[in-house]
Amino acid sequence: MTNLFSKKLKHRRKILKLTLEEVGDLIGSGKSYIWDMENSENSNPSAKTVLKLSKLFGVSLEYLVDERCGIGHYGSDDKHYCNCQCRDVLLQIQNKINFYEYNQNE
Repeated sequence: MTNLFSKKLKHRRKILKLTLEEVGDLIGSGKSYIWDMENSENSNPSAKTVLKLSKLFGVSLEYLVDERCGIGHYGSDDKHYCNCQCRDVLLQIQNKINFYEYNQNE
């Protein structure tokens, strides 16, 4: 992922006043993994991890992964909005993750 992904991740964590350890616990990862994602320009989290982070932070997958979406693209209700063109790809990723999770629960 890019440096902007790392900045967005750290920005959202701080807005929610969560520690690295709390984020790690909430998404099933370790504190050091969250630190690596926030501080490494070459972090490569799985699609499943990015989906968990987007749900935890209340933002879209699009916001976290698309560089065209800046850090502060929020409306008055703190919901993310961004007019980016990668929705189709992100929906395909989300559908694959949902399919995987569904099959794991059977």
